[in-house]
Amino acid sequence: MRLSGVYLSKYVSGGFILAFAIVISSGFYTYLTTQDLINTAEKLTDAYRVSAISNQILALTVDIETAQRGFVITGDSSYLGPYFVAKDTIDYFIKSLQQLDPANAPLIELSDTLHRLIKLKQQFVEHVIQARSISEEMANQYVITGFGKDVMNLIRKQIYSLQEGQHGFFQQSKLIWNERLKQFQIAFITLSVVIACVIGLLFYFINNALKIRNATEAKLKEALQGVRMLYDNAPCGYLSVGPDIRITNINTTLLKWLGYSSSEVVGNFKYEDLLSEASKEQFLSTFERDFEEYKTKGFVQGLEFEFKRKDGSVFPVLVNSSAIFDHQGNFYKSTTTVFDISDRKRLELRFKSLIESSPDALIIVNDEGKIQLANEQSELLFGYSRSEMIGNKVEMLIPEELRANHVAQRMQYTSRPVRRPMGLGIELKAQKKNGQLVPVEISLSPIETDEGMLIIGAIRDVTERNKQEQHIRQLNAELEAFTYSVSHDLRAPLRSINGYTEILDQEYASRLDDEGKRILATVTRNAKRMGHLIDDLLDFSRIGRQELKKAKVDMNQIVRTIADEFIIHENGRRIELGIDDLGSAYADVSMIKQVWINLLSNALKYTSKNEVTIIRINRQESLTEIQYSISDNGVGFDDRYKHKLFEVFQRLHSTQEFEGTGVGLALVKRIITRHGGTAWAFGKVDNGATFAFSLPKT
Repeated sequence: MRLSGVYLSKYVSGGFILAFAIVISSGFYTYLTTQDLINTAEKLTDAYRVSAISNQILALTVDIETAQRGFVITGDSSYLGPYFVAKDTIDYFIKSLQQLDPANAPLIELSDTLHRLIKLKQQFVEHVIQARSISEEMANQYVITGFGKDVMNLIRKQIYSLQEGQHGFFQQSKLIWNERLKQFQIAFITLSVVIACVIGLLFYFINNALKIRNATEAKLKEALQGVRMLYDNAPCGYLSVGPDIRITNINTTLLKWLGYSSSEVVGNFKYEDLLSEASKEQFLSTFERDFEEYKTKGFVQGLEFEFKRKDGSVFPVLVNSSAIFDHQGNFYKSTTTVFDISDRKRLELRFKSLIESSPDALIIVNDEGKIQLANEQSELLFGYSRSEMIGNKVEMLIPEELRANHVAQRMQYTSRPVRRPMGLGIELKAQKKNGQLVPVEISLSPIETDEGMLIIGAIRDVTERNKQEQHIRQLNAELEAFTYSVSHDLRAPLRSINGYTEILDQEYASRLDDEGKRILATVTRNAKRMGHLIDDLLDFSRIGRQELKKAKVDMNQIVRTIADEFIIHENGRRIELGIDDLGSAYADVSMIKQVWINLLSNALKYTSKNEVTIIRINRQESLTEIQYSISDNGVGFDDRYKHKLFEVFQRLHSTQEFEGTGVGLALVKRIITRHGGTAWAFGKVDNGATFAFSLPKT
């Protein structure tokens, strides 16, 4: 027995040692397997995060694109709200993407490329917004380059490439997870066989393994909750459908839009159940063909439908979808992004309303010259119905002899489209349905759309305006001739009056009493005033007939020369004259001198009762014109009557207060108008006045 006991003891010891070795080996193997499970879970979590974050980045980039388009079309800065939100948050998601797996070189490379593309897109959008703040034309110049669209396509391609890579990784990681789990189960069975012998030691290893597993599950649960939160609270809708097109997942955003709960939709609704009746009919009519094409390509973009809410109301959406396949290459499910485009549709409706309410005929033509839209005024102007115009070339509205040439001009314009009047310097004619030619004025405005470039032509019938302008020109010519004739006819009797008053003053002054001398002085003074008035009328008439000879004029030299001449004759007056750098302008030298003479003499005249005269002459410049102004601290005028200042014989002060004929400012207005500019004034009684005028830069 002893021997047997010894033998037994050795056997038990050997068995215990063997069992202990098995437990140790199995425990160590279990530990390694658990670590693999943890790593695999973390990789799966990262894959989920990459997919969710990349979708979020795409949604924010689309917001930037949509905000830019809305702002360019309308000029309304409220459309930029989504742009600023996206701009402030998109860097956070890019950084989150880069930090998910710093050791994953392909992911880092794709993320860095995506970051550069988005930065490039943001810079382009900022340039477009800045350009639109200046003018719609400048913004359209940026947009029509297609650069922004190309960058957007690259961003989408980069994100889809990223998601496809993560999908493959997800499938691979899932297989690894299953394999490791199987190995874990084998180790667990092995441990169970020897548990009776080494219960305490086995319990220790199992306890540790369970702790690790619980920690893994907790981390996985936390990660999934974070992904789900991003998924549910995205600014766009998300949904997934299975092979039978039944909805398997949907986020909170889309549920709120639809008014359903998740339990009502998931597993119960097919995709077409979300559509309005019209969209459902459209969807089902081509579903078989479209679905096969979708599974072949792996994605669809830019589909527009109407979704139906639970209360029966509908709203427009834009849908993008990517297909996910199992390891055998069969369609598994979709990841579909849904954008509410109600605001865009309202904008389009508003645009159409504006087109219809326009007082001018509006024609919208594509880059092939085909009419896409025509308003009611177009029907009235040309005599065609809209159905007769839409789809046909715009040359149908051009006189027959000009159509061939117009095709070449149209193609040249579409290659470099800008907003401008058509046919500058020539008389344009359009042809009605009955063959009648009508004079027109046309303005062209290009706009960039998803379907390509469109050109809006605003057409105005100027038949009546031409008649009125001709009539006005005839009346002005007759009035100038009459003024010139009357002025000359008045000179003869005026010379006689002056002659007789001189004779009376020189030869009969001693015989006149004080009253007679006063009357004689009054006659002489009024005769001189009448002479000045005739001279002014002749100048006013001559300006209307005189040829305009524009050249580059040094305004500093002209103004300072005139001012020096005036101040020399103002002995004893304290005059503070401030003149800015007036630069140069294109004008008729003699005419612009007359403008400054009249304005400076006015400023000196109406400040003559001040102890100190203050006169300031300034220049301001814009993109298209130069503005000059002269301000004084004189008696000023009532601003309610400023419209009378530039009319002939209209004066706001009596001749007893200040001498004058009432023609000087009218002459200023006529000269500036002939130069293509405008003249204006503003002031306050006893608080000075400012007179200003503008000149075109060319």
